[in-house]
Amino acid sequence: SLCRFSIKYSYASRGDTSSISTEVLSRSQQIVNMTNESFGTCDVDFSFWGSSELIKQYRRLPNFSLDLKFQEALSRGERYIVLSTLDDYYSFVIDDNNKLRRYLFDSNVRDYMGLNRVNEDIKTTLEKDDLSDFWWLNNGITILSTNARIIGNCIQMDDIQIVNGLQTTESIFNYLVSGNNDERKRLVLVKIIVSKEKEIRDSIIRATNNQTNVELA
Repeated sequence: SLCRFSIKYSYASRGDTSSISTEVLSRSQQIVNMTNESFGTCDVDFSFWGSSELIKQYRRLPNFSLDLKFQEALSRGERYIVLSTLDDYYSFVIDDNNKLRRYLFDSNVRDYMGLNRVNEDIKTTLEKDDLSDFWWLNNGITILSTNARIIGNCIQMDDIQIVNGLQTTESIFNYLVSGNNDERKRLVLVKIIVSKEKEIRDSIIRATNNQTNVELA
């Protein structure tokens, strides 16, 4: 069940956040207080974005070249299947602020659909305290990349797009970001396909997102 949730307000303008008037600050606190009174157990945040903050955010470039640690790997040409611990995969998909790198899923036509039956099953699998490994009970992740190379126990990838496995990724993220520890070092299966050909990439995206009803467009 949903015990707590967050509400974030952002007030953006071309002004200077170092010289916000007391009246505006008072209004922002008023909004925070009203939200707390209306919703009770929620975390409320009010932030100001001026010209400097907007420019800084605009100039931030998402990192599409990342390294993924693995425990086992199977390769054939530029096709890879790796088994990575849940902790290592979690580190792979979060940024410096411990937020999910959602830009990696731009080619995944499904968004995370809350706690539907599939996601409930994944959540239950993560919370199970038995001897089964996670990858035995999960279809895993599919990643498209334009270049990949294995160095030691790490695979380096460029132009990453996670085209299948958003539900799995989000469930792993929610499980570990909540403070849970995976002491059994369970594994998740990750399939990596290297291709720069648009038609091939599109066909892979279409195929990996064709298990349930999704509009062809």
